[in-house]
Amino acid sequence: MENGYRQYNYIINRVTGERVQANDFYFYPLTIADYAKAYSDIRFERYPLMAFIYLTNHCNDDCGGCFAKTIEDEEAQLPWPVVDNLLRDLSQHGTKAIKLAGREPTAYPDLHKCLALSHELGLKSLVITSGTNIDRHAESISKHCTHLRISLNTVSQEKHDKLHRPKANALKFNQRLDYIRDIVSQRRKSRLVSGATFLLRNTTLDDAYEFAFMCRDIGFNYVRFSMADDESSLLELDKTLYYRLLSVTTSHYEVIFHSDINDTLADNCDHNLIDPAIRTRTTIHANGKVNSCQGGWRNKWPTLNFATFGNINDSSFYDIWTGDKRKKFVDFVESTQAEGSKNVYHNCKYKSFNTIHRWLMQQVKTNDCHDMIPLLVPEKWS
Repeated sequence: MENGYRQYNYIINRVTGERVQANDFYFYPLTIADYAKAYSDIRFERYPLMAFIYLTNHCNDDCGGCFAKTIEDEEAQLPWPVVDNLLRDLSQHGTKAIKLAGREPTAYPDLHKCLALSHELGLKSLVITSGTNIDRHAESISKHCTHLRISLNTVSQEKHDKLHRPKANALKFNQRLDYIRDIVSQRRKSRLVSGATFLLRNTTLDDAYEFAFMCRDIGFNYVRFSMADDESSLLELDKTLYYRLLSVTTSHYEVIFHSDINDTLADNCDHNLIDPAIRTRTTIHANGKVNSCQGGWRNKWPTLNFATFGNINDSSFYDIWTGDKRKKFVDFVESTQAEGSKNVYHNCKYKSFNTIHRWLMQQVKTNDCHDMIPLLVPEKWS
């Protein structure tokens, strides 16, 4: 916030002039135009715009509450030849970005090959890491990665050790910072978009303001604050802290708070439109399983593994994505969506993503137009 103003992100429909507030997190590392173009021609066989690839379930941190530890076999890891074929397949058929997250992508020995090949193929690559072994891949991240997001959650070595519980072969907190600073510095004048996340907990709340400054000093483009799942007492964040954190924002650095889309927008969306996350995203697990999206591991579907379409260790992604299992899944989703039922996916973790993208789909569908633009609008605090 500068001179009493805060920046709001809006999407504008050039045809109708309608605008809706939407954080960049609902689109990155892709653009509004990428999604709008896809929504103008949704077909069963169309490839996802983004693939979440869990290269490995290995990690040299042992964070409490890590959801990734419970997804699949903790020792699972994708062989490099399988990843090589996967990336070439995705690129050839229209996927535009990969997201490398899950447990810890820097624990994957061939991460550098993955980033180099993605760069060669023109795929955007988002690496989400706690920096556990970022030293092993600092050069490839500096050269080839397009988006880097760091999960540090504190400014203190002591608190970091309690939260992340690093093993003996993991980098110390200050070592991670040193490598991150070097990567950001090397890519300052190029296209690397970098940022950090901070889970607000009672035990780390006092660090939040200093953390926002630290991230700005490192040269990040943004910091994103969200509530830890187990901290219900923080649902009403102290407004003084909220405004102080926002005050760190500059024209080159944004403080973001994760929040759900407002009820009015959610109510006005066309809920007969299939959840966009299911259409535009997929998750490939470290054991090779291909799921509809991250929600696939939650097992909230009619039968176990209903949202699992195959395994890339056994079949090509193309055969899996266009195969009978996914066809059955999509038919189920479309039929229950059309009935307007409160089915298993209406509480998807991507509820906000789905809401804003449903609005975008509705604009494209209604106006036969995908001419959407992002707009930064300064508004005074009321």
